Amino acid sequence: MIKKKRYTAVLIAILLMTNAILLVIVINQKSDQAVLREGLRLYELEGSGQHWDIVHYKVLITPDRIKRGSAKLIYKGQPDDIEDSDYFSFLIIEGQNPVYSQASSSTGGPVSILNNLDDMGSIEGPISDDDPPLDRPLIERSKAKMIWNDRDGVTHQEIIEMKISYEYEYAGS
Repeated sequence: MIKKKRYTAVLIAILLMTNAILLVIVINQKSDQAVLREGLRLYELEGSGQHWDIVHYKVLITPDRIKRGSAKLIYKGQPDDIEDSDYFSFLIIEGQNPVYSQASSSTGGPVSILNNLDDMGSIEGPISDDDPPLDRPLIERSKAKMIWNDRDGVTHQEIIEMKISYEYEYAGS
């Protein structure tokens, strides 16, 4: 009878320790997820110019990282005007700071602008102490600078003011 009570007590102690260990693991996982999601902000911007529209440009900000990009560009002119272009660049400026760029050039052939307008790619990196505050007022002052050559080799430039079309903020728990 004493052995049975001792066996039961040891079994209960083991179960309590196992539950305590599992509880600590679950609490740590939840706090890690909260840190990853705390302060998450997402902005989606769009803009319209004379020759180009920009849609779905995204800025995703977490407490220690920022991701920019994934824009779709729409050329408003005739496709054959830029079909044989040998130069195209896309630059995003927040406030006065260039933050994202992409350029394509070629010699002796086209850069295929029309085939690459659905997703302009993205860039992600850490937020440093030298960066300006990444807040709504800065993001809503974003603009895009487009430079391209037409089929005749004439260089064109357009600056497109962008506006926030969607925003989401998760403050954390």
